[in-house]
Amino acid sequence: MAFGLTFEFPLLLVFLSLAGVLSSAAMLRSWRGAMAIIIVAAAVITPSQDPISLFAMAIPMWLFYFAAAGVARFVIEPARARRRARLEHPASTAPEPAPRGRAGAGRGHRSP
Repeated sequence: MAFGLTFEFPLLLVFLSLAGVLSSAAMLRSWRGAMAIIIVAAAVITPSQDPISLFAMAIPMWLFYFAAAGVARFVIEPARARRRARLEHPASTAPEPAPRGRAGAGRGHRSP
């Protein structure tokens, strides 16, 4: 069960990022504290007290932490910025009107 919780950790980080509670900059800024918390959490929730189990739990959690920061930085935050820009400037995202005139004129078609 403890190793199953390890795989839920990045989902929690991604959901917090989606909600706007946690940014990639905040995750990357506080990575040292996160590593210490991950080590303590891995030591507490591993079924045995040997260091192999501890690091078998901690190393994937470290990787997941940085993967979640990457998802937040390269997927969630750009999408949020595009959505915010669309809401702030709705006229610039409107489709251009169709050209007026004869159908097919100027597109390589000959008119009869």
